[in-house]
Amino acid sequence: MTATATAPAEHSHADVFGTGLPRTLEVVAVTAGLIILSPLLAVLALLVRSSSPGPALFRQQRIGVDGTPFTMLKLRTMYVDADRRGGALTVGARDPRVTPVGAALRRHKLDELPQLINVLRGHMRLVGPRPEVAEFVRLYTPAQRAVLAVPPGITDPASLAFYREEELLAAAADPRATYVEHIMPSKLELNLAYLRERTWRADLGVIARTLLRAFVDDERVPPVRVATPVGVGTTDVRSADPDERSGTTHGRAQPDAAPAAHAAAAARPRVAIVTNGNHFANLALRHLLARTASSYEHRVFVTTGLRRQHGNRLVELRDLVRRWGLRYFAYKVATYGLPALAQIVLRRPFFVAPTATALGVPVDVVRNINDDEPRAALRAFAPDIVLSFSCPYRIGNDVLDIPTVGSLNVHSSLLPRYAGVCTYIHVLADDEPRTGVTVHEMVERFDAGRIVAQREVPIGPATSVFALFSTQCRRAGPLLVDAIARCLREGTIPGEPQDASQRTYRGEPTRDDIARLRAHGHRLLRPADLATLLRREPLAAEVTR
Repeated sequence: MTATATAPAEHSHADVFGTGLPRTLEVVAVTAGLIILSPLLAVLALLVRSSSPGPALFRQQRIGVDGTPFTMLKLRTMYVDADRRGGALTVGARDPRVTPVGAALRRHKLDELPQLINVLRGHMRLVGPRPEVAEFVRLYTPAQRAVLAVPPGITDPASLAFYREEELLAAAADPRATYVEHIMPSKLELNLAYLRERTWRADLGVIARTLLRAFVDDERVPPVRVATPVGVGTTDVRSADPDERSGTTHGRAQPDAAPAAHAAAAARPRVAIVTNGNHFANLALRHLLARTASSYEHRVFVTTGLRRQHGNRLVELRDLVRRWGLRYFAYKVATYGLPALAQIVLRRPFFVAPTATALGVPVDVVRNINDDEPRAALRAFAPDIVLSFSCPYRIGNDVLDIPTVGSLNVHSSLLPRYAGVCTYIHVLADDEPRTGVTVHEMVERFDAGRIVAQREVPIGPATSVFALFSTQCRRAGPLLVDAIARCLREGTIPGEPQDASQRTYRGEPTRDDIARLRAHGHRLLRPADLATLLRREPLAAEVTR
């Protein structure tokens, strides 16, 4: 299958990266540095506050390891309304958004000192690829995204090579185009080359050269230059550091792959995903998105559910508790609340939206995909396949008629038995020895389309609902990769019709269902499930499975 054959090669950089400074040594050094530099930081903060109205610190969302957003700290060097007066790039001395004090701080890189706090918090390292804003990370190619496999850093070889980057942007007719088309690819290439040969001694060398460049103006070293392209897509990028130039391809004309990349993107199949976006959906969809990011063009529609049935949210909660019982209601709250808390504390994506964003996949948050506006957005995307995963409502024919190949749904049982909702609870309540995952054609009738692929999942004794559904979702990821590839290859939704005589349907779980599964020794949630939830699984690892 094309998707699974090509994806590992694009992420193979992560498998051969060297290791840098030991984390323990880094923490000790950063702690000592913050203590020593605290008087200087206090003085610089006062200068920033006195130079213009606003806070001393500037906080900005950057993309860190595994594509997880984090808040990066800097001393503020611009006026407080800078974000409304320009884009994400600063274009040197000509940029009117930079304060006089800020210009001096930027010249000596003193505005980066608060990032020592980011290092102490674990968001960053002393040496590592500089973190970008999401706007530019979305433009990375699959190969370039390998830099997200390691924590970002305060400095890196590319920062040394492009030490006078702002001067380049100030001289450019179109600073953003210059950065995106020439500077950013070159910086990524430098960092990837460095990471492959990285050692702790090399990290110390990068730190030493960074300190030297911050306070020594070595005129013998020419600034980095990015020449205006000659012809179509040729660049001339020269490093400001002779050491950085050696062993790289910078300085030679490089063909621009952008036209070919755009043509390839236009020819890629399009897959639209409709999901509630929760932690369980993320277990499967992160695998699908990571494995097929270079093969398909994806768009995710995260649905917030049906319109409210009552004007008062408290009335809805009361009705849910009455219908589900307090145990199941608490379980539902925990399965949303615990991943949300883990995402905040651990700074890792536990839901579909941040995972998709980290992989450069557009995300739309909608109430109901059947509504006019999201349906129009879906039609404009012109998908080949629409995939439903944990969608909390029935999708109508107006949506199902949009994809050119057809629509798929993922169901948490071995159809045709146990059609319906939350069937992982019903199989435990019935004390079944096994269940499974089904990928089937999605038609307007609930869980009634042709079966495309299935995978069995055994049920052990004293299984928890959380563990069973997590396993099913993990098994669904590879199953989806194969099923979608087959549908695209055949140009239709293949499969066998369901045997109507074997069909059983289960509705939403009740208090009695929860009591029955507990009577069989099963539980909704066990302490060991928390360890499973917190287990670290880098996105880059998905392509090697």
